[in-house]
Amino acid sequence: MIAVRRRSSGLVARSAYGTTGRPSDTFSIFGGLLEQPEWMAGAVCAETDPEMLFPDKGGSTREVKQICAGCDVRAECLRYALDKQERFGVWGELSERERRERSAA
Repeated sequence: MIAVRRRSSGLVARSAYGTTGRPSDTFSIFGGLLEQPEWMAGAVCAETDPEMLFPDKGGSTREVKQICAGCDVRAECLRYALDKQERFGVWGELSERERRERSAA
């Protein structure tokens, strides 16, 4: 299964094995979730346009972070992204860059 996200430059495909070489629990527009963790059922972003969660490089993350701020599973989401070394999108109210900086500290 392939997870796909749309960018201004066209469609960008990403394999179901994610960025770490292990099977990923990534959202897929072709079949829902792979191995969905329980906490995802309570995520506010589950009812949000997926394109908002993956802004173009250099694009604003402000709007999606406002959605994250009101989410009850924000801590679980961030822990998941850090554990999975998720390289794309906003997870747990942190952008890709912010997660990299946090991991490096």
